[in-house]
Amino acid sequence: SIYLVPEGGFEGQGRNLLSNAEKWLQTNRPDIKRIRANVLGKNSVSQQLFSGANYRLEAASYLKEI
Repeated sequence: SIYLVPEGGFEGQGRNLLSNAEKWLQTNRPDIKRIRANVLGKNSVSQQLFSGANYRLEAASYLKEI
């Protein structure tokens, strides 16, 4: 999970965190071959982060409150 506190002064660090996590996995857990990122539909910043890091959109889910 990647979560940066909006007021924490960490703007722009998500890509660094994601990249370092991927490198750590490749080094320490080479058995892991796939990462699934679940992003809320309204979180456009995270959507841009993952698409910019070459993650592909695989599925969408829809929710309706009644």
